[in-house]
Amino acid sequence: MSMKSSAAWRAPGRLVRTRARKVCLAVAFLVVLPLGCVAVSVLGEECPRPVSDGSAVVRAGTYEGPHGMRIVLSPPGKDGKSAAAVERWPVDLDDLDADGEAPQRRFDGTGTWSDEPVDGGDGRRVRLGLKGGGLWDDSPSRAQYLAVGGTSSAPLLLAQGDPDGCADAVLERVGGG
Repeated sequence: MSMKSSAAWRAPGRLVRTRARKVCLAVAFLVVLPLGCVAVSVLGEECPRPVSDGSAVVRAGTYEGPHGMRIVLSPPGKDGKSAAAVERWPVDLDDLDADGEAPQRRFDGTGTWSDEPVDGGDGRRVRLGLKGGGLWDDSPSRAQYLAVGGTSSAPLLLAQGDPDGCADAVLERVGGG
């Protein structure tokens, strides 16, 4: 009588446990892995970032963002100043939320803008000095800053509260001017 090798012979209880383990692994592989890949591809999607190498150029023109936000940056005038006009603009950029809710306090107004280097770092930013349209309008009490991203042919303005996170609002240049 020959003795069966231990690999070929298994006790009946062990066979059931092994089959159950294989089924669990197959389900995990077929269900969990694809869902994990989808989650990584969605959650790992790159968000627009400020450009730090100085290649981004702020161009005069119209930029539009979420919640109907709109800004028109005019080219410099004879006095060297550049005018800005905003619509549905948040009184405080800190009121913008990445969760998609519109800020409660918004206004339409005018002011000036300038393209300047980022304090203590590489890259550019837009400084906005805005005022509301009327005496009783709720308007910003301090300068607002937008980081510059994108490319010279497709510039972006980014309202970014956390420099390590994604922008709270991305404004894209629209039209030809």
